[in-house]
Amino acid sequence: MLLVAVGGYDEEITMDKLNGGLAMLEKEDHPTILVCPDAMLLKKKDQAYSIQQAMLMQCNKLQDRVAVLDVYNGFIDRRLEDVVLDFRNGIGVNHLKYGATYYPWIQTTLSNNFGFETSV
Repeated sequence: MLLVAVGGYDEEITMDKLNGGLAMLEKEDHPTILVCPDAMLLKKKDQAYSIQQAMLMQCNKLQDRVAVLDVYNGFIDRRLEDVVLDFRNGIGVNHLKYGATYYPWIQTTLSNNFGFETSV
């Protein structure tokens, strides 16, 4: 697994940072699955779609990886707003054979307040 950090937890997620991280991955031979959940933190859905399109383009260019894409606002019930149709329109039709997506967002009952135990 290769993880590319584009900033700290207290920093704003930007298009430039995410594009920079994606560009770094292009030089690597080992990634087989691209994921970018932080794209969902961008203020505009068009920006998230742009990053996701770039991920698909990289997958098509290198043909050694696939992208797993989040649906922007994937926590919203489709009966209230058709976020899946919006995703399909926003992502376009290019290089889709290199991508997969899921809806709705995965929810858990586990607490996000956890600690790590170390054994000596």
